[in-house]
Amino acid sequence: MREKFWKKLEDNDRNFMWFYKHYIKDKIIVDVAYNTLYQQAKGEILKSMDDGLDVAIKKYLEEK
Repeated sequence: MREKFWKKLEDNDRNFMWFYKHYIKDKIIVDVAYNTLYQQAKGEILKSMDDGLDVAIKKYLEEK
């Protein structure tokens, strides 16, 4: 899922900050800070994801 997420962001010429502002901030409750969400989305250091981040990524991937 992470690979598809980052590929779609790249294909749409978007970055994680854009994703955060449009899909998470003031829309989904998350229990961690932005930097932690970014690390979780990258999966390089933190393999597990906050439930809110998981929901937001799935929603983003479902949209055309």
